[in-house]
Amino acid sequence: MARNQLIFISGGVRSGKSTFAELYASQLARKRNSSLYYLATSISFDEEMEKRIEHHQHTRNKSRHHWQTIERASNLAQAMKKEHVGSVMLLDCLTVWLNNEFYERNITEETSVDSVTWNQVKNHIINEIRTISQHVDTLIIVSNDIFHDQKNQTNYVNIYSQMLGELHQLIVKEAYQAYSVESSMPILMKQS
Repeated sequence: MARNQLIFISGGVRSGKSTFAELYASQLARKRNSSLYYLATSISFDEEMEKRIEHHQHTRNKSRHHWQTIERASNLAQAMKKEHVGSVMLLDCLTVWLNNEFYERNITEETSVDSVTWNQVKNHIINEIRTISQHVDTLIIVSNDIFHDQKNQTNYVNIYSQMLGELHQLIVKEAYQAYSVESSMPILMKQS
């Protein structure tokens, strides 16, 4: 991953991380006179998720910059085309994307940490991020910070949390900037 192309933004549920990421992406695109893409990983599976998707769409529609939306639940890099070169792309969000991968690859409570399947999922996501980064000028990745929550009772949620934590570490290591958003306040955690 090219270090100047990757920005990582995390925060708790309803922390304002997506709003900050959308504003930041829009400002970068305007400053660079670049195209602006929203790579949406969410699948509408219930009423609450539908409302959240509509909220994000409404926010983007209100911005002064024209967003082009790409909807992909998995295999995100396959959506990359020539017109994405030099653009600013916001991937929202890693948390949902990982959930989609767990479902698609049938990861269960019995899946052990560092198993072949575990490493395949982790490597697949990191390789997808690298491919996307090579196509765009700037890739902004949004993810949930779920690590302050009480330790969950189910092994499945613990497996998911461990994988997400590993992905966060790998992405931040390669990122040019990393932010943590708390109560709508972005805190710069890393700048290379």
